[in-house]
Amino acid sequence: MSGNKLETLYILNLFASLILIMLKTAGKIQCSYLLCLSPTLLYVFFVGIVVVLIVVKIKKGDL
Repeated sequence: MSGNKLETLYILNLFASLILIMLKTAGKIQCSYLLCLSPTLLYVFFVGIVVVLIVVKIKKGDL
């Protein structure tokens, strides 16, 4: 049980790092392949992915 929670925390930490990297990159690059998405949209996008992953894990009974 604790192993799954630790794994989930690790995944969340990884996504948080990715979000920070994307925010920094989006701040430096004016227009990228993401069609000038604002950092807020990128943040919402990644948070959405994390939420979906958590919901899938809960439905599978991993959490």
